[in-house]
Amino acid sequence: MQRHFPFHYHCTDPEISLSTQQPLECHKNGSTFVWCQAVPGLQCNGLYSNGTFKKEIRDACDQRAHLNHSTALLLSIFLGFLGVDRFYLGYYAIGILKLFSLGGLLIIYLVDIILIALNLLGPADGSRYLMPYYGPHSTSLRLDNDTFLVLYSFTI
Repeated sequence: MQRHFPFHYHCTDPEISLSTQQPLECHKNGSTFVWCQAVPGLQCNGLYSNGTFKKEIRDACDQRAHLNHSTALLLSIFLGFLGVDRFYLGYYAIGILKLFSLGGLLIIYLVDIILIALNLLGPADGSRYLMPYYGPHSTSLRLDNDTFLVLYSFTI
């Protein structure tokens, strides 16, 4: 069985809702499908007669996303020493701690700015931020059938 790499086919982008910044057709498991076209001359099983196939994109949608990343970051920068960013994200106990300790003597304040900017601190309910679909954002790296490892050997 031959392994197919992402450069063996070209996929269209999913249609994105302007209001939610999520794909229009989201399934309950958080995935969506896009149409892909195989590179001419590539023989694949499961292709339609025109050389296309549907590819699932996992973790493309989060129906629970309701908090904006840029709002959380701006609150953290300008009002984070009062704990407003933690209240916005739903971490009320740490918000109260930051409120009465001036942002944990500014240590927790600075750490929170970094964590929110790097998208490592998300909403307390476990959802992802509402972020522009075609903008800068970070995602966790997962090894699956869409990723592959290239080993380099060095000789001296």
